[in-house]
Parts: sequence; structure tokens; C-alpha cells
Amino acid sequence: MASESASIQLPMTLQQFLTYTGWEGDAPRERMSVALEYFQSAVPLGYLSEPVKDPVTPQGKSLGPNPWLLPRSGPTDPRPSGPDPHLVPNKTRDKAPINLCLLMQTIDFAHPVSVHLIVKGALLKAFHTARDLTGRVGRFFTLLQASPGSLAIPHDQMTGRIYEAACSFTSLASTVADAYVDWAMHRGVLPQYRHGGGLQFYVWSPELKLQPVPGPAQTPLGPVVRGSRSGT
Repeated sequence: MASESASIQLPMTLQQFLTYTGWEGDAPRERMSVALEYFQSAVPLGYLSEPVKDPVTPQGKSLGPNPWLLPRSGPTDPRPSGPDPHLVPNKTRDKAPINLCLLMQTIDFAHPVSVHLIVKGALLKAFHTARDLTGRVGRFFTLLQASPGSLAIPHDQMTGRIYEAACSFTSLASTVADAYVDWAMHRGVLPQYRHGGGLQFYVWSPELKLQPVPGPAQTPLGPVVRGSRSGT
């Protein structure tokens, strides 16, 4: 069933997505198709069609619209924005950047993109800050042997946490493009992101599919469902 937010209708074909966003560059269409198809089948369309929320500082102050998101901004609004008004002004947009655009922009399509079957009992790892005792679960996970320096994550996320798959499910495997993960990195407001080429897995509703475990034991991943692990 299609989901509609304003004039946005999902699901989109790849050509519709490219036209809507004005995507530039020569990203392999096959890799983009794998990601687009996965997001629109595994993530609720209502969420994907929602406008991207403005980033905030750790103190909760809004930084205004993210100028790196696609579709690109329209004419410049002269009103200043954020702690450095000379860096990036507020801009109006002809089309709204939606969560689907953000998710696609977090992928570095210069690297392989594939859908993996994560089998029940398989182990994945996520990193968090040492002071994070809430047990909150993000949506990006990685292999057990991965180091935090190989991933596009904030520099203070150094503590690993192991998760076991409570059921079998599919996950999108890709290399995350940190240039679009968080606008704040360009303004020095939040910790810098790294980009070490590490493999990360996107999991929707991880709280329903993964449970934390104390041990570092490792189990193999399931087979590739679509796409490839390596190559061009």
C-alpha cells in the first residue's frame, strides 16, 4: 500500500527516487536498487515518508535544516542559523528531505551493498559511550571483530555491546557514508565521525530482533540474499 506525505508517494522506483532527490554522481544503480528495495520493504513507508527532523545539540538546541540532505535546498533565506551564523544559513526547500533520503545518503555506494539473512543465534556488535547505561539500541550494528575506529560513529563510542539474534531476519549490509550521517560534524557541535570502511548492518526494530548478551563468542552470518559481499 502506498504511503503519502504531502506530495510524496512511496514506494518509489529508483528512477523516481533519483528524480525526486536530484542525486548526483555515478553511484552504481544496482547497489542503489538493493538499498532502495530493502528500505521500502523492511521499514514502514509511513516512517520513510516523514520529513527529516532538524538535528539538535546535546543541550537540545535545534541547529536548523541540514543543508547536506537531498533534495538540495532552494533559495537562501537570509536569516542566520545555529551557533555560527556565517557558516550555513537557513534555506527553504522546494521538496522535503524525507527519512528515505537520509537513509540512502548514509550509504557509501562506492562499496558493495547487500541484504543478509541474519540467522537466529547469530551475534552482532554495536558501540556506545561508556556513560550510556540506558541500554538503548540503535539501528546500526557490525561484526564482532570490528573496531570502533573502522566505523562511521562518534569518536566517544568506544564500548562494545554484543547482541544475539532472537529470530532470523534480513538486514542491509553496507559501508556507511559519514558525510551525511550528522550535519553537526561539519560545525564542531557534536563529536567528529570517522569513516574507516567498516561493514555495518541496518536493522529495523532491533529491540524486537536482537537481545544483549555478555559473551564475546562469534557465530557466522547467514547467506547473502541479494547483492554481493565484495567486488564492484
